[in-house]
Amino acid sequence: MIDKKKIIFISHVHPFPANSGQSQRVLYSLRAAKEFFSVTFLTVGNEKIKSELESKLKPFCDEVIVLPYLTQSSQLSRYFHKLNGRIYSLLTGLKESNYIFGKVELTEQRLEQALKGRKFDVALFEY
Repeated sequence: MIDKKKIIFISHVHPFPANSGQSQRVLYSLRAAKEFFSVTFLTVGNEKIKSELESKLKPFCDEVIVLPYLTQSSQLSRYFHKLNGRIYSLLTGLKESNYIFGKVELTEQRLEQALKGRKFDVALFEY
């Protein structure tokens, strides 16, 4: 048996429920990748989402990594990041979600820490 190459999907978009174009795209990409790769899916969420995602993704993923939300850890954190997201949006013209996921939840440092010691042949960032 030939070892499959390893791919990691990094996305804040959860493939379940597949009720939007974004989530359907992530789900279909995971399904297709499973044919050719050993698949790891990294996202952000809470503990309830982690169990649900692991269960639903079992047919499509070899591993699921769910980092805890930083922006939703407390009411103060939610308010702080919502305000910063709006300011970021006004200054850059980008969506608030670009701040939330690009500057807080899925930063290079946070990903590096979560994936320390792991090696992948391909990385796919899904927005």
